[in-house]
Amino acid sequence: MGTIKIGPRKLIGPCEGGGVIALAGELTAIAGASHLVVWSRNRRIGGADAQWPAPGVPRILNDRVLWGPGVLDLRTGSYEVIEASRPEIRPGGGERPCVYAWSTDGTRMVATYATGESDRPTRINLFDSTLGQAIATLWHGNELPPQAAWVGRHLAVLGFCDPRVFDVTNGTSHGAVAVDAGTIVRFDSDFEELRLIAVDLNRSVISIDQREWTVVDRWEGQWYDAVISPDGRFVAALDSSGKLHFACLVQGHFCPIEKASDGARADSIALTNDSIGIVTGGFAMRLSLDVDC
Repeated sequence: MGTIKIGPRKLIGPCEGGGVIALAGELTAIAGASHLVVWSRNRRIGGADAQWPAPGVPRILNDRVLWGPGVLDLRTGSYEVIEASRPEIRPGGGERPCVYAWSTDGTRMVATYATGESDRPTRINLFDSTLGQAIATLWHGNELPPQAAWVGRHLAVLGFCDPRVFDVTNGTSHGAVAVDAGTIVRFDSDFEELRLIAVDLNRSVISIDQREWTVVDRWEGQWYDAVISPDGRFVAALDSSGKLHFACLVQGHFCPIEKASDGARADSIALTNDSIGIVTGGFAMRLSLDVDC
């Protein structure tokens, strides 16, 4: 059984309306559907406003933050969007973005849209951020729009009940993962992209082997958010009351750590190998972690 020591909370700063957190080194990004703020320790170093709804988890890549349909350059403060990803507007209605997800190297972005069309309510496109244009339409059909997506160095995963996998080079389908989920609300991966976790809302956190694209284990519970450490050793999860839980990940299997929580309540979480970031009460905070798995 693993053990964990949780350090005291260190205030980062106000979330400015955002509710989704991301960490990288000393940087913390907090995003909402229309605004992004970035902190270095407890110093505000950047922010951006979206031109249209921008749901999704931000990704920090060196001196850039990939969020929504665009990229915030922390050196210049400029936020540049992929114009080709703008949702279509029609007389009397139009599309609504459901989630944006960026690749780990920042070269690809996936966007899912609710189209407003009764026969084809979902459109999902893969974009090249360097060229600023669409590479492929991954899906345009009659299933509900996924609320979660993940994009790695080589493959993208879309949060259907059985997640669908696509090549990020050209959009070629690699089939589906037999998960039989209700509603997937979050994906996260370790740095080496060997293990993917999926949060099946109020049912389980699912461990997926990215080499075989098979389910290894399920951690049952009323979860609504979960993340994996970059080194793949452990997972942090939030239950429906906002309480933190931790589990070691041993060969893809969950080994819950008993009495790991400090009693904190959170709205969103993110992990490094030795710290956890939380959003709670309109503020972002960090807590140090010492995990033995």
